[in-house]
Amino acid sequence: MSGEALREMEVHFQPIFDLKEGVPLFAEALARWNNAELGAVSPDEFIRISEKLGVIDRLNERLLEMALASAETWPANLSLSFNLSAMQLSRSGASDKLQKIVSASSFHAHRVQFEITETAILADLGHAEQELAKLSQYGFTSALDDFGSGYASVAYLRELSFDTIKLDGSLMDNIIHSERSRQILSGLVDLCHSAGARCVAEHIETHEQLKMARVVGCDYGQGFCLGKPATSERMLKALYSRLGSSPS
Repeated sequence: MSGEALREMEVHFQPIFDLKEGVPLFAEALARWNNAELGAVSPDEFIRISEKLGVIDRLNERLLEMALASAETWPANLSLSFNLSAMQLSRSGASDKLQKIVSASSFHAHRVQFEITETAILADLGHAEQELAKLSQYGFTSALDDFGSGYASVAYLRELSFDTIKLDGSLMDNIIHSERSRQILSGLVDLCHSAGARCVAEHIETHEQLKMARVVGCDYGQGFCLGKPATSERMLKALYSRLGSSPS
């Protein structure tokens, strides 16, 4: 991936709401690449390309820098959530590198949450545990993403400590019409709370799903019903419009 490709990268943000208070707490950074010749390239594809070319670290660092630069204009009660790739977490001193990047900005560590998938943990559980502990020492919070999609997710709750657990979006698919789906989701919410973590319902697309996420006890919510991915400026405008306020 060339320097030109890196310059074409954009970071959009999708809000994560406190379902009880109805206010946004986090905004998840989502990479976007629109190439003059290729058009819109999916994140899965450009991540695969960057890993193949050996520039994934450079890409991730650049995206974090861009996300932090945008987040510096946010209100103090809105935090950044940033996804760590399996390869990024596997690097020796990964947490030290992340801390260095964040400390170079004016954004405080306690307002940065790093999201980690089961795939990132599978490679080396012991290493993941060490890096998560160091991230916590630096003041960052952590989230386990796509919980409920993998066979070993529950086992990780015994070994690793997360501040937030994001439930896999597929769990919302039949939540309206299936009592069994609601019971499963409710059980997972209880499990998250037993582990001392807040839980996020992802892929909330309708008001009915939003209502049900509240009913089963989800703490936070994310999805098109609450806010679509957008540039930082557009996201803030949408949030201010939704909350009936204006930038300070």
